[in-house]
Amino acid sequence: MSFAHPLLALGALAGALPIVVHLIDRRRARSQPFAALDFLLRSRRSNARRLRLKRLLLLALRMIALVALPLALARPHFARAGSGPGALATRGPAATVLVIDGSGSMRYRLSGSSLFERARRLARARLADLSAEDSVSVSLCAPREPAPPVPSFDHSGARELLDRLRPSEEPGDLSSCAAQAAGALAGSQLPRRRIVVFTDGTGADWDLSRPPPTVQTAHGALRPEIEVVDAARAKLPNRAITDLSIRRAPEVGDHAYRFDFTVRSFSDAPARNVDVSLRSAGQVLARGFCDLPAEGAIRKSLAASFPPGQISVGEVALSPDDLSDDDARAFVLDVPRRSHALLVDGAPSPLRFDDEAYFLATALEAGGSGIGTRTIDPDALTPSDFDLADAVFILNVRALRPEVAAALSRFVRGGGGLFVSMGDRIDPEALGQSLGELLPMTPRVIKTAAPPPHLSRGEASGEENGLTDETPAHFSRVDAASPLFAPFSGTAGAGLTDVRIYRYVLVEPSGRPARVLASYEDGAPALVEAEEGKGRVFLFTSSVAREWSDWPIRTSFVPMMQEIARELSRSGEGRIEGVTLVGRSHELSSPPGMTPVSATSPSGKEQPLVRLPSGGIGLSAVPEAGVWRIRAKADGKVEDAPPLAFAAAFDPRESDTRRLAPGEIEARLGISPPPGIVEGDPGHRDVPLWTSLLEVVAVAFLLEGILLR
Repeated sequence: MSFAHPLLALGALAGALPIVVHLIDRRRARSQPFAALDFLLRSRRSNARRLRLKRLLLLALRMIALVALPLALARPHFARAGSGPGALATRGPAATVLVIDGSGSMRYRLSGSSLFERARRLARARLADLSAEDSVSVSLCAPREPAPPVPSFDHSGARELLDRLRPSEEPGDLSSCAAQAAGALAGSQLPRRRIVVFTDGTGADWDLSRPPPTVQTAHGALRPEIEVVDAARAKLPNRAITDLSIRRAPEVGDHAYRFDFTVRSFSDAPARNVDVSLRSAGQVLARGFCDLPAEGAIRKSLAASFPPGQISVGEVALSPDDLSDDDARAFVLDVPRRSHALLVDGAPSPLRFDDEAYFLATALEAGGSGIGTRTIDPDALTPSDFDLADAVFILNVRALRPEVAAALSRFVRGGGGLFVSMGDRIDPEALGQSLGELLPMTPRVIKTAAPPPHLSRGEASGEENGLTDETPAHFSRVDAASPLFAPFSGTAGAGLTDVRIYRYVLVEPSGRPARVLASYEDGAPALVEAEEGKGRVFLFTSSVAREWSDWPIRTSFVPMMQEIARELSRSGEGRIEGVTLVGRSHELSSPPGMTPVSATSPSGKEQPLVRLPSGGIGLSAVPEAGVWRIRAKADGKVEDAPPLAFAAAFDPRESDTRRLAPGEIEARLGISPPPGIVEGDPGHRDVPLWTSLLEVVAVAFLLEGILLR
C-alpha cells in the first residue's frame, strides 16, 4: 500500500486522543454508605453492563473516525497487477496521452448523460490516479483539433483543458489520433510511453487497416502501451434517417413536393410504430408510421404542398431516441411563385384540336406546373393585358396593332418574356414589320419539308405515316448547354429527335446578338433565343399546333414548353438544395450583385466564409447539422440572404453505433501485450482506498449519533 500524501497519514495518531481523554477524565469516587440509596444502587446494577458497552462503542467509533479521516486525506491506494500494459506501472513514471473521442457518435445519451461526458469522467479519474512523477497531455480526437502537445507535469492544466473539451458532430479518426499521440510521446524523456483512448467502442472511427502507432526515439521505433477505455459498456441501439431526396409531386397538387428517405435501424431488436413526420414553419405537414426490422432499413415517402414564391425550411424527423442528431434531416426548398402566361391565339377554333393555343395551354398547365394561362384573340388584345402577365406567347399571329406592338416592346424590355411561333396564318413580311425590333431573327419565307397531314377532329391522313416521297424535317442539332434541353439527356432525347416538322419559316440574322438553340437537318434555325433589354425572346420557326408538325403529341412537348415558360417568366423550377454532410465543404452559389459575407449555424454561431480551392466562397467544413443562414452584401448593405440558405445533415457513418467485438481492436492493431477494450478499468490501475475510508467516517458519525440519542 502506498500514499499519495504520506505526511497526512500521521494524522491517524489522533485516534489515540479519545483514550487519553478517557484516562485523564477518569476519577475514583469516595464511597459513602447511605442506607436510603442502597436499594436504588442494587436496582441499577443490572444496567451497568449495558451502559459500559455503549461507552465502549462510542469510544471505538470516535477512534475509527479520527483514524480514517486523515488516512483518507493521505489517499492510500493498492497497485493491482493485470495482463494489460498498465501492469508495467512498477517500472517507473510514464508519459501519458489521454485521447478523448469527440466524434458524433459520442453524443449518444446513456442513462441521462452523453458518452462524451462519461468518457471525460473516466479521463478525470485516470488523471487523478497519475502520480506526480507521471507526465500527461490531453487530446480531443475530432476534425481540425490540434495535435496533442508533449506530455508535461502540469496536471492541473491538463485537468482544465479536459473540462473545456466539447464533442463534435463530425466523424473522427481514432487511428490518426493515436498516431498523433505517439508523435507527442516522442518528445518525452520518460522511459515509458502510454496512450489511453476513451471511446464508445464503435468501429466507425477506427481505420484498423493502418499499422499500430509507434514512437520514434533515439534508439529506434518503440511501440507505446495502448489502452482503449470503453465509455459505454453496453449496447447502443439507434435508428436514423440516412438519406433524403426531394422531387416535385404534381400528382399531389400545385407546388407539392415528395420527400423520399431511408430509415435505418442499428439495433438487434425490431421497432414498431416508429413515428415519422414532415415539418415546416413549426407545423406538421405530413405524418406516418413505420416498422423497422432488426439491423434493417426501409424506404419511406411523405408529400406536402408549400406556399409558392417563398423559401421553406423544415425537416423530416423520427421520434427521438438516444442519439437525436440523426433523427431528423433538414431541408431548404425554394418554391417558385405561380407564373402567368398570356397566349395570343392567332387561329382560334371551336374545335379544340384545331385551336392554335389548345395544345400549348394544356402543356403549360399539366402536372401541377404552377403556370397559369389565359388565352385571348389578337383583335381583343390591349396594352393593359400585359400588366398581369409574366410571359406572352404569340401563336400564329399575322401582325399586331401598332399600339399593342409598342406595349409588348415595353413589356419585354422591362423584364418580361416573349415566345413567338409560326403557323399557316402568318405573313413573314407583315410579322417582321410588326415585331421586327423584338424578333431575334427576321422571318423570310415558308419552307415545306413534306406535305402536312390533313387533320380533322384530331385524326391524321396517311401522309403522316410516311406514305409520301418527301421526308419531314427533324431537330438535328441542339445546344446541350442550354437548360431547356436538360430533361432530354440519354434515351429521353428520342422524344425530341423524333419530332416531325412539315413546314417551317426560314429566317435570317437581323444584326442583333442571337443564339440558335436548335436547328433542322439543313441547318435552318428552329429555336432562337435573344436578350432584349431586361427581357428574353424565343422564336420558334414552326407551329405549336398540329398544322405544321406533330410536336404537340410528342413526349418532349410538355417539358419543353414548361421549361420555356419558366425561363421567360424567370420563375424557374425552384431550388431544391442538395444535402451537405457535416465535415464537408459547402460552396455558395450567389446571384449577380450579391456577395456572401458570413454564415450563421443552427445553434446561432456566426462563422466567416472563406475562399475555397475551387475559387468560390463558402465553408471549408460544415461543423453542425441543420439549416445554415447566410448574410450577404448587396447594394452596400449586409442583410440576410434567404436564397443562399442551405441544410447540413449528420454523417450516416456516425449513426452506426454497432460496437466492435471484444478483442477486435487488439487483434487488428497487433499490439503485444494486447491493450483490450477496458470497461472503464484498464489492465493495471491503482485501486484507491480513500473513498472507502471516507465512507467509513460517514458511517461512524452516523452510528455515534444514533448511540447518543
